[in-house]
Amino acid sequence: MIIASRRNLHDMSMRRAPATLSSGSLRVPLLDSPLPSPSLPAALPRQGKKPLPRWLIRLRRLALWIGCLVGIFFCIQSSPWFSRLNPVTPVRTTGSYEIVESDTLPEVAGPILVDDERGRTRWTISLPENLDYPLSPTEYSKICKDAETMALHLADGKEHSGYYHVDKNYIDIDEAKRRDIIPSKLNGRTPRNVADNVVGGEKYLKMRDTMPVCKKSLTFVMQTEDAGLGATLMGLWMSYGLAKKEGRSFFIDDKNWSYGRYTNYFKQPPLPDCQPPPVSHRTPFPHHARHLLVSSATTQWTFGTKFHEQFESSRKTGADRQKKMFKFLRAGYEALFHIDSDDAKYIEQRMAEIRSSIPKGGGPLISIHVRRGDRHPFEFQYEKSYIPLDIYVDAANELVTSFYNQRSIFSYNINGSSSKKASEAQYRATSSMILASDDPETYSSPEMKGIVKAQSNLVSSGDGPLDGSRDFPEEPSGKSAKIVAKKPQKDPKIDWDGGFFNSIFWSLGDTSLIPSAEGSPSASQGTSSVFPPHRVVRESEYERLRFNPSPEALRLRELVAKTYLTDLSLLAEGDGVVCAVSSTTCRLLAVMLGWNKAISHGAWKNVDGKIDWMAIV
Repeated sequence: MIIASRRNLHDMSMRRAPATLSSGSLRVPLLDSPLPSPSLPAALPRQGKKPLPRWLIRLRRLALWIGCLVGIFFCIQSSPWFSRLNPVTPVRTTGSYEIVESDTLPEVAGPILVDDERGRTRWTISLPENLDYPLSPTEYSKICKDAETMALHLADGKEHSGYYHVDKNYIDIDEAKRRDIIPSKLNGRTPRNVADNVVGGEKYLKMRDTMPVCKKSLTFVMQTEDAGLGATLMGLWMSYGLAKKEGRSFFIDDKNWSYGRYTNYFKQPPLPDCQPPPVSHRTPFPHHARHLLVSSATTQWTFGTKFHEQFESSRKTGADRQKKMFKFLRAGYEALFHIDSDDAKYIEQRMAEIRSSIPKGGGPLISIHVRRGDRHPFEFQYEKSYIPLDIYVDAANELVTSFYNQRSIFSYNINGSSSKKASEAQYRATSSMILASDDPETYSSPEMKGIVKAQSNLVSSGDGPLDGSRDFPEEPSGKSAKIVAKKPQKDPKIDWDGGFFNSIFWSLGDTSLIPSAEGSPSASQGTSSVFPPHRVVRESEYERLRFNPSPEALRLRELVAKTYLTDLSLLAEGDGVVCAVSSTTCRLLAVMLGWNKAISHGAWKNVDGKIDWMAIV
């Protein structure tokens, strides 16, 4: 039911009120006049108060904001985490990074925070001049870690990418000492003991007061905690190539090298026409430092991920991606790998003897390198053991077949007929193979029967003549053999049972070793009189054994180095190489063969999985 009003709503809304009404007769509020609103300004000003001008209100607000900002700033500055003096030194405690205030420079090497002339906080590397250089690999590694953390702290946690990124908060050591931020007694001059820290330093010592110091340099420190010589050569060659790419003068620091002096094995490297910087100016971090230092302990910063991102060709695949880095290594090999003249004569003589067994126009000479010891393959099924020797031999035969096919195509293109080409059986019969390994048992294995040992000039115990090898005199000519020839008849040979191990190398010539833990396995064959059986090296003994070897230990290390370098040189003279890419020596052999021969023409063959050559330093 709809209820409707009889009144005319339209007439009611339009009806006017009576003309004369008194205030007393008004019982309801007038609908036509609105109620007063508190948001509207009053008709009359309040008694005793005047409205403030707008400009004064804005000024008060601005002063309030400024006061708040100043208060926040002083709160931050008064915080202990941000309080700094000039200079301060960082220390690392229980895995956390802590900043310790100090009015003086720290006595240890490391990054420090300093304030420049404008009061801005910067950082640099403090390398006290009274320290014994080069520092240990552990110390250089710690400098890089601490400096990287400090740089990230000053950058407000923003990690900058790029191999050639320049940190604007960093003050170079030269500049810091020139500004007297870091005190220096040398005033940029080369110290008088430069001959102890740089190969060929005698040249600079004579011209110390007349020859200027290099503007930019890269110094490679040979001292390492890795006993292997291959890793040192890889880092040395790569550092040389990088220095030439960046326009830096290149120097070699061979002080405290575990193998002795650089010139005991190689000819003197090319020397720049400027003096090397003082040792207290050479820093491993950051990369854009004026005088950069590179060692085996700092390769993850110099030749790490950012290095590969900078020089890899992303549009290419396989080994072609790393061709630029291959060129760096090749430049270092060509400039630095010059064996001492007496050793070079023996290598040349030995290679002539090996080549003489191959008839003219015969098959190729294939070099086989087998690494065992503490180096295990990349391939999953062999990562806990070693690659079987028959895989090496099969790969060498495949390489001979590859050479034959390439020769057949070439002969067919020239003669227009394949009638003159030699048969594959004849070609294979006239080819030859040479072998070098760190494990003496490899030479006498049945799989290697008929393969010639690369050299018998420098030997280790367990070496026996292989079938098909030539007899060599007991005291061959050349400096390489002098170490063996000068040894007394009762002096033992070096026993590498199972291959090359770091711990065995560090214990050479040491007579104060500690028995190993109970249950350790015995030697596979016989005993060694160089070091007692069942002996290992404690961690506390490493410092003494590595960097302060006895004369006897150093003599044995030189023998090991000369044996390795002779094998390496002879293997590189082959027409093709078969090896495992997990071994540094294998990757070095590819560089020694050259890009065209090793990679483009396939003369370098890897047996450790389907992995291409890679520039791992």
